[in-house]
Amino acid sequence: MKATKAKNFLFKMLANQNVSVPTAMHLFNALITPILFYASEVILPLAIPNIKESKLYKLFEGLKLEKCHVKFCKFILGVPSRATNAAVKGELGAFPLAVKMYVHALKFLNRLQVMENESLVFKSFRDSVALDLPWYKSCCNMIKLATPSIELPVALGKLNTLYGCIKAKLQDVYVKTWYETINRKPSAQRNGNIQGNKLRIYNKFKSDFKIEHYLKCVGDKHTRSEICKLRISAHDPMIERLRYVPNKPDADKRYCKYCPALPDTEFHFLLECDKHKDHRKIMLDKVQDIFPQFDSLQDGSKFIKLMQCDDSEMALIVGQFIKDSVKDRKASRVS
Repeated sequence: MKATKAKNFLFKMLANQNVSVPTAMHLFNALITPILFYASEVILPLAIPNIKESKLYKLFEGLKLEKCHVKFCKFILGVPSRATNAAVKGELGAFPLAVKMYVHALKFLNRLQVMENESLVFKSFRDSVALDLPWYKSCCNMIKLATPSIELPVALGKLNTLYGCIKAKLQDVYVKTWYETINRKPSAQRNGNIQGNKLRIYNKFKSDFKIEHYLKCVGDKHTRSEICKLRISAHDPMIERLRYVPNKPDADKRYCKYCPALPDTEFHFLLECDKHKDHRKIMLDKVQDIFPQFDSLQDGSKFIKLMQCDDSEMALIVGQFIKDSVKDRKASRVS
């Protein structure tokens, strides 16, 4: 696949470069997306016949081209492949490529409608309409989904004025389902093991589908990566490390190696673990200098404030703490 080769080339080019996240995403959109979009105006309508709003999120995320997109997103964030796709997309504010492709297909339909009547392409299109062939039928379903308040003949007649509305509608539906996904309630007991939503912490401080501030203000990609991994639960503490072992313990029994009586959660890692008390004191002293009211907050509010990283200085301070603490843990495992 040409897109895979181009993506791998871009991976190699960026691997040893400290490129900003917005720049990396721009490179993907400029170099990889056009390849993925080849013939998409024909392929996408045929790939999603009888599309329904309730299935839109799953359909868009399940497309093969989106797997390429997600893999690049995880690469540029520096998170493992097992990281939850919904959280990765949320950190970047990255809509699936199918949103643009959807509009692209309808633009192609509109071009066919206004072609010269004697052209061979228009005659072929006219026959597909008369025969109600799958491609045209699917395009009509796509229009009905995105513009439910407009009659189909009217929508077809002024399709060139509806692209913005169609794109906004698709994005709204996607964000709504994304929000439901990250706020999904913990699952019931599964194979004798009580499992929690992996994003149970993420949804406490993440509510807007947009690129996070720390991804734009933290220049060092390794620091960005450590912040991101802790935020989306793809990190070093035992709450995540023991998720993938055979006979994994319940979430509340994944104890800290350094504080055996306490579960090694994100909260414990950031505000409690004795292993990192020296790094934590440095972090909290600096945070207190920036936000004098920080010490008066409840512990839960302190945790959320630190995890939000919505201030440039705060992001750098928290990122340095996470980076140093993870380094200490790795060193202790080696020794």
